[in-house]
Amino acid sequence: MAPERRGSRSRALWLRWLVGLTVAAALLAAYPLSIAPPAHRNSALLGWSISFVVCAASGLVAFWSLDHSMRGFLLATFGGMIARLVVIGGTVVVAVVVVRVSVAPFLIGLFGAYVVYQALEVIALHQGSARPPEARA
Repeated sequence: MAPERRGSRSRALWLRWLVGLTVAAALLAAYPLSIAPPAHRNSALLGWSISFVVCAASGLVAFWSLDHSMRGFLLATFGGMIARLVVIGGTVVVAVVVVRVSVAPFLIGLFGAYVVYQALEVIALHQGSARPPEARA
């Protein structure tokens, strides 16, 4: 049996938490979004959706990089950081200027979800990069 790769265990944990937090957030936001005006509801959901896609993609790249060299890890980390800044900055400009979303609900959905998903990614990466218990002796 082949040894388990370092990132696969954390990736599975992260994916379970990502899905779980997404379902929990959807359940918690169901009532407030149902009574919100349609423009606010759509803006908040658009912000959350952008954050979800960006964080899911960056998490997959980060966990892929755990099983590679330090150079690959650093390229994925810093390249991913720059890519996130460009994608989120670009989507905020397009959403506010071109689509004309309601700014406050959009930003609350975007940054609220982004903070939660990034905290989850950092915790899971920290656990994934830790040495296994048998290697600590």
